[in-house]
Amino acid sequence: ASTADLAIILVDARHGVQTQTRRHSFLVSLIGIKRVVVAINKMDLVGFSQDVYAGIERDYRAFAGQIGLTEILCIPMSALRGDNIIDKSDRTPWYDGPALMEHLETVAIEDDVQNGPFRLPVQWVNRPNLDFRGFSGMIASGRVRPGDRIRVQPSGRDSTVERIVVSGGDLDEAVAGQSVTLTLSDEIDCSRGNVIASAENPAIAADAFDATLVWMSDEALATGRSYLMKSGTRTVGATVGRIDHRVNVNTLERSDTNALALNEIGEVELATDRLLAFDAYRSVRDTGSFILIDRLNNNTVAAGMLRGARSRPRDLGWMQRETGRDARAALKQQSPLVLWAGEGIDAGLLERKLMSVGRHTLVLPAATADLLRIVALLLDAGLIVIIDAEAAQPPSFGAALPTDECVELRVAANAVQASLDAAGGLLELPASAPEEQIEQIVDALRRAGRFG
Repeated sequence: ASTADLAIILVDARHGVQTQTRRHSFLVSLIGIKRVVVAINKMDLVGFSQDVYAGIERDYRAFAGQIGLTEILCIPMSALRGDNIIDKSDRTPWYDGPALMEHLETVAIEDDVQNGPFRLPVQWVNRPNLDFRGFSGMIASGRVRPGDRIRVQPSGRDSTVERIVVSGGDLDEAVAGQSVTLTLSDEIDCSRGNVIASAENPAIAADAFDATLVWMSDEALATGRSYLMKSGTRTVGATVGRIDHRVNVNTLERSDTNALALNEIGEVELATDRLLAFDAYRSVRDTGSFILIDRLNNNTVAAGMLRGARSRPRDLGWMQRETGRDARAALKQQSPLVLWAGEGIDAGLLERKLMSVGRHTLVLPAATADLLRIVALLLDAGLIVIIDAEAAQPPSFGAALPTDECVELRVAANAVQASLDAAGGLLELPASAPEEQIEQIVDALRRAGRFG
């Protein structure tokens, strides 16, 4: 839907503008569709009444004005009888507009995408031999010609387009929607995920954003949690720092909230772990849209639109506050933790899983000399320490380490599923395939809030 130029909103003539009508219209406005046809259907059931039609049109335009929809055509029709679907109907002599199909075939669609600023998200670097190096992708916006000055973002390096290469040869010009390979006059660093943009009208490079999120997961949005953010061809780590407010799509009211549930829409503060080249969604959809992916299960949990860059301090604030284990852990966005991986648990596999979800870890053999002192230092650094115990028995942590930061992982014959004991210091799990064990461990610790 985000690539559509026109939306059709269906309204039952018997009921008029309903909650669902407002919801769908708000979503149409949200994703930037400018042209709307309001198909007022079942006019045969209200006697093709002009008054009914006029009332619905008046109500809809009043609501549409609140959400920025202005290019609206209301068509009275009967899908059952074919009135005003393909041809004008004799039963609505008071209606002087086009039939639905006539309008769809003749509506003027401005080519906003081709007339926009040039943007090419790099899909891959094309280097078939030592003498050729090109940057391939689909043009998301604008047009490009040989000789145009471009900027590779987010690095900010400028160059000139030398050739536009496609399967049939070179082009004199390429426009939005075409897949091309560009060669540049300079040897500059450019890789997958970068955006080649117009040097005169470049994208914005930022790592903090104002964004609108449509939440798509049964599990509510967790602020402060690290997700993967995919925008165009680039994937980065991202964190929702704060929900500014939730939008009620039925009433357009905004309310404070600490969470977003399934299908809810909110305006949020979003931060990424590296610079991202982007445009406001209303300017360039492809470089202004993104999805959030759960690191644990790779499910898409949200779709979003970037509204603009948000400034944030460029230092860590270490001169303003005392540095310590809490500050170090906060910087890593996790809680320090010791995991004693007992017999039958693959410590290396556990570390790889935790690293894949953005955790900072280190594996130590249980036989490490002066183990407890070293672990205490690593906890002070804010790390999650995995001890590869094999058959070794866990020591008494209490004397050297905070007991609430230590969890023994143990395979138990009578365990049905991974579960923590009441004290939170022992996690027992059933014998199973290594990958399944690791998934159970990570899920149980996450649900218990042990990662922070």
